[in-house]
Amino acid sequence: MLYSIEEIRQWPCNIRKEPWDEDYYENHYRGPKGESIHIHPSAKIGDGCMIGNLVFIGKGCIIGDNCHIGNGCDINHSYTNGQRCQIGNNYQIGAGSSICGDSHIGDNCQIEEGCWIGNKCKIGNNCQIAMKCKINDNCKINDNCKIGIWCQIGDNCKIGSNCIVGNNCVIHSHCKIGQDTKIGDKCGLNDHSNIGRCCKLGENCSIGRYSSVDSLCQLGAYSYINAKR
Repeated sequence: MLYSIEEIRQWPCNIRKEPWDEDYYENHYRGPKGESIHIHPSAKIGDGCMIGNLVFIGKGCIIGDNCHIGNGCDINHSYTNGQRCQIGNNYQIGAGSSICGDSHIGDNCQIEEGCWIGNKCKIGNNCQIAMKCKINDNCKINDNCKIGIWCQIGDNCKIGSNCIVGNNCVIHSHCKIGQDTKIGDKCGLNDHSNIGRCCKLGENCSIGRYSSVDSLCQLGAYSYINAKR
């Protein structure tokens, strides 16, 4: 069950301090049925937001209007070095997901349950991140992208607009994927690989370290590309 931010602010509230940092504190709201929601006083939450039980919203977060945050979510909790998350309007985050410090999520995005978004990530508007995905630090995913279930995306990756990444893909660090590219299920991109724009990769493809796929290419299922630096 989700509760409106206006309702939550009417609940009894006490100040909760973190034992590992005497300067960090947050408002701990207790609902009528034992619900527990933690919101830092510096967080800004827009109108029409709905928030579930056992949610942590940390220091300096900015959350837009009409966002839905499911049970057990953790948004920038326990970051005390001035970092902050910024989340656009009409955003939905599934239960048990975490968004770390200084990440920016655009408007009309959906992050399903059990996802992890690392530090300093940027996710554009109208993106969908399916359940159990892990996106590591400093990644940039542009507008209108869809990332399938159980995907793992390494540090410093860039994904262009209008891309589709299939289920169970592994994209290692420093990879680049051009706009309008579609990657099938269970594909693997190794470190520093580069996929051009408007490409199509079938399922179970593997792209080696420092390898490139030119724009407009189509690779069938189980294709393997390997090029030494």
